[in-house]
Formats: sequence, C-alpha cells, structure tokens
Amino acid sequence: MTVSWARSVPLGLCWCGYLYMPVVLYLYITHMHHSPIKYCQPHLVAITGFFCTLFCLTTPAIHVFGSTWPCGVHIVCNFIFPVYVCVSYLLSAAAVVIMFKITDLVANHIQFTPWQVQRLTLYRWLLYPNVQVATVAGVGSVLALPAVVVVVHSTSLSMDELHQAHKLNVILLASTSTSVLCGSVVGLWLSKLMPPYMDNLGLRRKYQRTNRATAIILCIGMVHSGLEVMWTNPIGEDYHVRNILFTLLMQYLFLFNIALPLRQVATKLPATTQSSQVSSFPSATNHLAKEMDQFLRSPHGAATILEFCQRDFRTEEIRAWQLVEQFKQRLVSAPMLFATCLAPGCPLACPIAIRWGPTYAARLESWSQRDMDIVGSELTDSFFNEFQMALLEALSENVWLRFKQQSVEWSTLQRRRRSLEGMDSVLRMVVKAPPVTSTLPRTVVSMSEENLSESMNDEPNLDRSEVVAQVKAGRSVATT
Repeated sequence: MTVSWARSVPLGLCWCGYLYMPVVLYLYITHMHHSPIKYCQPHLVAITGFFCTLFCLTTPAIHVFGSTWPCGVHIVCNFIFPVYVCVSYLLSAAAVVIMFKITDLVANHIQFTPWQVQRLTLYRWLLYPNVQVATVAGVGSVLALPAVVVVVHSTSLSMDELHQAHKLNVILLASTSTSVLCGSVVGLWLSKLMPPYMDNLGLRRKYQRTNRATAIILCIGMVHSGLEVMWTNPIGEDYHVRNILFTLLMQYLFLFNIALPLRQVATKLPATTQSSQVSSFPSATNHLAKEMDQFLRSPHGAATILEFCQRDFRTEEIRAWQLVEQFKQRLVSAPMLFATCLAPGCPLACPIAIRWGPTYAARLESWSQRDMDIVGSELTDSFFNEFQMALLEALSENVWLRFKQQSVEWSTLQRRRRSLEGMDSVLRMVVKAPPVTSTLPRTVVSMSEENLSESMNDEPNLDRSEVVAQVKAGRSVATT
C-alpha cells in the first residue's frame, strides 16, 4: 500500500534525528584509545554502532520509498542488521567481564580456584580484536540463518508482496525479536557479573540501563506485533509505528554505548590538559606534597581534604590553596587573593601566610608601579606558585599522612588506581603494546598470574618471556 507523504512525516522527522550517527561513530573510532572508551572493547562497540547506524538510516528510506524494491533489501536491513547488533553488543559485555576478572587476578590478587584460572585462560581469546571480529561474523551468520533462508526463497518478491505474505513476516519478526530479547536478558546477567568495586568507569550501570531500555521497547514492539497477528489488522502501519519503535531501540544502544562515552572523553580531555602543575620536589617530605597535590587535582580531592580538615584541623591552608587555583583560572584577582590570604590580619591567616606575606607585598607593590603600555606586564599564572608549594608542604606534614590512614576516600582512590593499572596491563598484553614504566614498587607475581601469563603465549608470534615481563612491569600495587 502506497503511503502518503503526510503519514510519513513522523518517520521522516525521526530519520532526520538519526543523521548525527555517522559523525559520532567516526569520532568514537578516532578516540577509542582514550579512557573510558578503551576499557569498553571499542572494536566490538564500533561494530555495534556501525550496524545501528545502517539500521536507523536505511530502514526508514526503505519503508517510505522501497515498496517496489526487492524484498531482500528489506530483510537484510530490518532483520539481519539487528542480529549483528545484538551479537557484537553481547560479546563486548562478555569481554568486559573477562577483562575485569583477569584484572582481579593480576592487580587485586583475589584468590581463584585452578578451575577458574583455566576458564579465564580459555575465555581470554575474546579480548583479541581479530578473534572478536571473527566471532561476531560467525555467530551472527548462524543467528541470521532464518532471514537468509527467506531471502533465498523469495528473491522474486517485492517488498509489498512480502508484506502480503503474512506468515513470512511473522517468522522473520519472531526470530529477530526473540534473539534481541534473549540478548537483553543475557546482557543484564553479564552486567551483574561485573563487581561493583571494579566499576570505576560506570560500565556496570551503563550496561544495565541499556539492557533495561532495549528490553522495554522490544516488549512494546512485540505486544504491538502480537496484536496485529491476533486481529489480522495492521495497527499504525500507515505511520510506521513499528519501525519508529525499533529505530528508537537502536538509538538507546547507540546513545549509552557510543554517544555518552564520547561525551565523557570530551569533558575529561580539557581537564587533563590544564596547566598549573606543581614542579618536581627533591626531598622525601616534598614527595608527600607532590602526592597530595595529585589527589587535590582529582575531581573531588579538594572538597574531600577540606571536609577532613574541618573535623580535625584548621582549614586556612587548604582554603588558601583553593584560592590560588581560582587565581590561576582567572576567577580571583591578585589583590583580592593577597588581601584574603597574605595581608596582616587577613581572614585566612596562617603561619605560611605570615612568612610569605612581606615577600608578596613587595612583589605586588613592584607590579602595581609597572608601565601599563609594556606588553606582557600582566601577572602570570605562576605568580603565587611558591606560596602554594609552601601550603602543600605544610598540609603534607600536618594532614596528609593522617588522611591516608583514616580516609575511606583515599582507600577507594587507591583501589580504583590499581584496577585501572591492571586493566591497562591486560590491554597491553592483548594489543602487544610496550609496557608503561611504573613508579610504584614491584611485587612478586603470584602463581595464578604466571599461569595466566603463560596462557597468553598461545597467541601466535607472542613470546612467553615478553608477556611475563609485561605483566610484571605493567602491574603495580599500592603500599599500605
């Protein structure tokens, strides 16, 4: 039945909303080496996004313009592409679970039984990109067999003639919907296998949200199709209700697995390129100050230290440190910072301010007498660096050691760092990249780790000594 243009407007508007997908997918592929994308099996997720894009951009055009096209085009786009989306998505979730389990063994030294180690040795093949592509192609071809059989036996039919063959439509829709629904259930089960303490990047929550949303939309679509079968009367066919529902399902997959991780990368990259890093510290005490500075520059580090100081210490030093950071971001002027932190009787008076106050008073006096016409006479971001370093040294001596012993946030950060370093080690073994030099103390590799490292030798052209060296050099454990 020929559909009028007016009734195709809802589907056309949806199609216009899908035009962003190729651009976002390209950006995802070009940034797959960034965190958190690199921990999400980006090769498999890119395959998922590729088939989602094909489905969302081709099926609306086929439904509007392809009434006389061969039915094979309709079957491939509507029933085979979703199968490959489901297979690649589930395989990515399974590979993430395997990577977490191997990280438990390599980085966190969690005890595994010999049988569990052997099973990880078997499953670790799913972490290799070439094996992943071959698995998607093989499993997807098996699950798409019903649709392929229909294509072979109905090559002479057009899309309108296929719609009139009611039984073929029911078979295709039932097989594809069942595969995708089973995939959503399996995906929820896989997300529960991801331990919460290892979920540093929100992967567990991401997979749960994706699977729940897709399962709900798919159930609505199956109920809609079931009512059509029972009543033998199309419901909303003129407005492409079923196609809009299924493209919306693909949109949820694309949004949670490609668009949102890419947005996280976009928000984190500016933060990692910020200046105002503390220069190197030569002494052991200053090493603690450097360690504390790294924690303060983490997303919630300064707020955590301030809350800790409010319980047991004075807060003038940490608040002055925050004010210097605001000066570097041009949120506070130099005279205001001096009046708040360094002037006699200032609100944030402390021993460090008393010592550095006269020095900065002289510097500001000299700067205020400058010639305004001279280029480059503005204060640089490093103007208060010496004062900030002195604040860090005082905080590290009085606050930092006790904070590391008593704070739950510090323990969580250390566990998160060990987990990320463990996942980096696993990824290096898979892609055969050279190990990154670690600054943490090296410890003895357990027997279970060596067994797993030996198993990586099964990969062609990968020497066992190279793998063991990567495991030993790539993994680091924080001292307690």
